[in-house]
Amino acid sequence: MGDGGPLAGETRREAVWAALGGCLWILTLYAPLLSPGRALASREMLVFHLPLRFDLARLAADGVPWWNPWLNGGQPVLSNPNYSAFYPFSWLAAALPPHWVMGLAVIFHAALAFAGAWLLTRRLGGGRTAAALAALSLSGGGAFLSSIDVYPQLGAVAWIPWAALAADAAFSAPERRWWKPAAGCALALAFALLAGDPVAALLAAGVVACLALPHLHRQPAVAGRLAAVAALTLLLGAVQLLPTVHRVAGSERATGLAAEEAMDWSTRPLRLVEVAYPHAFGVPAQAASGRYYGWSLHDRDSAYLRSVFPGLALLVVGLAAFAAGVPRRVAWATAALLGVLLAFGRHTPLYPWLHGHLPGFDAFRYPERFLVLALVAVTFAGALGWHRLLADGRSASRWPLGVAAATLAATFAAALWVSLAPGPVASAVAASMPLPLTPEGLDLAVGHLRGGAWRAALLAAAVCGLVAAARLGRVRRELLAVAVVALLASDLWLHGSGCLRTLDAEVLDRPSPLARALAVEPGEPWRRIYFDDRAFDEPHLFTASTDEDPALVAVRAELVRLDPYAGNLWGVAYALNQDYDHALTGWGERARRMLRDAWPQREAVLRVSGAWDVDRLVFRLPPSARPERGGLPSAAAELVTNPYRLDRVRLVPEVRFHADQAAAAAAVAAQGHDVAALDHWVGDGPSGRGGDGDFEVVRRAASETVLRYRAEGGAFLVVADTYDDGWSARLDGAPLDLHPTALGQIGAHLPAGEGELVIAYRDRWVIAGVAVTLATLAALAAALLAARLRRRR
Repeated sequence: MGDGGPLAGETRREAVWAALGGCLWILTLYAPLLSPGRALASREMLVFHLPLRFDLARLAADGVPWWNPWLNGGQPVLSNPNYSAFYPFSWLAAALPPHWVMGLAVIFHAALAFAGAWLLTRRLGGGRTAAALAALSLSGGGAFLSSIDVYPQLGAVAWIPWAALAADAAFSAPERRWWKPAAGCALALAFALLAGDPVAALLAAGVVACLALPHLHRQPAVAGRLAAVAALTLLLGAVQLLPTVHRVAGSERATGLAAEEAMDWSTRPLRLVEVAYPHAFGVPAQAASGRYYGWSLHDRDSAYLRSVFPGLALLVVGLAAFAAGVPRRVAWATAALLGVLLAFGRHTPLYPWLHGHLPGFDAFRYPERFLVLALVAVTFAGALGWHRLLADGRSASRWPLGVAAATLAATFAAALWVSLAPGPVASAVAASMPLPLTPEGLDLAVGHLRGGAWRAALLAAAVCGLVAAARLGRVRRELLAVAVVALLASDLWLHGSGCLRTLDAEVLDRPSPLARALAVEPGEPWRRIYFDDRAFDEPHLFTASTDEDPALVAVRAELVRLDPYAGNLWGVAYALNQDYDHALTGWGERARRMLRDAWPQREAVLRVSGAWDVDRLVFRLPPSARPERGGLPSAAAELVTNPYRLDRVRLVPEVRFHADQAAAAAAVAAQGHDVAALDHWVGDGPSGRGGDGDFEVVRRAASETVLRYRAEGGAFLVVADTYDDGWSARLDGAPLDLHPTALGQIGAHLPAGEGELVIAYRDRWVIAGVAVTLATLAALAAALLAARLRRRR
């Protein structure tokens, strides 16, 4: 594998070999995901991302998925980017099992990242060796592997090199030729946005902005091109941006997350050791087996990014490249520095200042994700650095050899310390573990760390040897190229293969014991349950048995206790439960607040939840009330049937109107939270009693209810779905006003007589976003067609 020229010199045969090599590499890492019999089981997959996609597929089968009735008493769908509803790859879930689509998405995005990294490196002047190094690291390094856990981030990471490729072309192009690559850059950024994680899309935008820096001092007009890319990205992404911004404006994120929560999962500086030495504190992927000892390094006792390792060969040369000079050095150095500083979160003044002063920044959380920006920068700087090192030989900079020698010295010293000072090492391990270790356990931990330290020292020696050989120029360049690619591939596979977790997909077809106990029938998706959120504070109280990898024990336990949305996999609907992604609408949050205000009165909790059609509740038992054996789902939980359950669609005998929700809520609390006979609504309406009446539900769908009613003196109708400004009603074709109830449900005052009432949900911001995105695509298509016609003339 020799070095070649830039992209223009790439032959078809070389491209074929690169594609075959990429396929072999990706299948080596991700082959289990090709089987529909395996399901991703990384961190949030089975309890958040997969349930959302199950819901999306079921809803889309009946039409446009406007409303999800299975979460929190009902929530809008298309305004929540976590569904990735507008991302083209997500649409496969309409034809294939959602868990399989998610596995295939990992393979697709790994291939996308591989190809994009290859082409970007070649464009920047790197040879085939450099392109192979960048492609291996970006598709199999820590940035990509960790993004599997945070599923929507996967798409953003994969689109980064494509956005950078088009951006560099746009910033380098002469006048009148820059707009096409700028449009390509905006399209790649829009795909990163539609993948489902707006913050992760900022990482791709950050790389693009950094790439503009080297051009600005020579071409001030590049600032205008960068602005055009930003504007076009917003227009192309409007289909998701407009409804999401409107939804956030009505959620608790509108006032900003508290600093403590926003800066949760801030990276401690000591964790950067894992960038060069990934098993310095044990194996993160084997934490469930007791082989990870860096718990104290992380908030919540776990890392947000499971791996931050780009490959030692790239890291060493990449750090040197910031000083020695490679194409776009300023861009890579800026991105790396910015990524690290932001990832430190509360441990530096920068993030707290941005949280307090930059509008909109206080809606973001988990600073550690910004390390991805630094890892991407190191990847390309390292690949281009190796190109220069192999090409220049003796005349190459001494920086790579110096950094490699320093790395070797540091890892060798660490290995000696672990070997010669087991006592201090054991003390450090004991201090970092959440539970005490036995003397035998401490000995095993020290032995494990000792082995890892010496393996790291050997790897550093191999990298140092390759750098020295390239610097001396006494080994054929082709042999060195093969050696460094093989070393990086084996290094990434050794340290990253354990990060991929899957389990038998049959688990998804078998309801958990708790789901079976709740007696949720497959054909009855409307029954709601409520979980005492405090039960999640003691996850060890819910046990799960498994004969699989110990790392899956925690995942199985999450399925057993149905948290937070796992019950959706088996048709369980939730009401008033925890807002996992902080995207609950304003009226949904008000309903949750009323339930919290009802604690600890058991009857009040039952009445509030009963008004939401909740007939079964799971409460955590206090320690004094827990039986020694038995119980459901464990000795820590109590399953309660709600005697105060009200129908999902019902008539209320009497209603009183109030000026605001606070007054209505106070009135409901004053009458013991019983709204069966007297309900309290918000708005300007005719308070009083309704006449005798009845109704028949003609059709009940996720986002639409059709009923026929008859009432002699008018009637008050309540639909126990979360009120939202997207709901509208038509009575015999004429508009009818809807009112929010004190509990945040839908209320309608029906006039005397009879008629057909249709209550439907439509998000006008989605419709506006679709119009803007389609108009932008049409304008781009027209511009391309006009340009082609001009060339022909």
